[in-house]
Amino acid sequence: MTKKLPVISTHPPSIFRSVVTGKRYAVGGEWVEIPEDVTRGTLDQWMVWSATLPKKNVPNDKVWEVKGSKGSTYTVSRKSGAWSCTCAGFKWRRDCKHMEAKKQECQNEDGK
Repeated sequence: MTKKLPVISTHPPSIFRSVVTGKRYAVGGEWVEIPEDVTRGTLDQWMVWSATLPKKNVPNDKVWEVKGSKGSTYTVSRKSGAWSCTCAGFKWRRDCKHMEAKKQECQNEDGK
């Protein structure tokens, strides 16, 4: 996949060299491989920083009460596009079957 240059960064970009591969990257929320001769002065050809990024279409905030497989009730929520659940699995793995089921249900409702 080829990225459209310059990449708009969510953070001020910096230049990084991998100690493993020796390749150079512009880093600022994303990683973009850059040529050897790129300097801070010419970095804007590869990556630029925008303090005000365009807002994404974020789904409306919602909260659901869901039943777990052993009868417990959990709260699954979507706030500003971020998902969470009150079950122990989500607390340990930041993912769970309750949340994934609600995500799938929402995608089916939206026709995606």
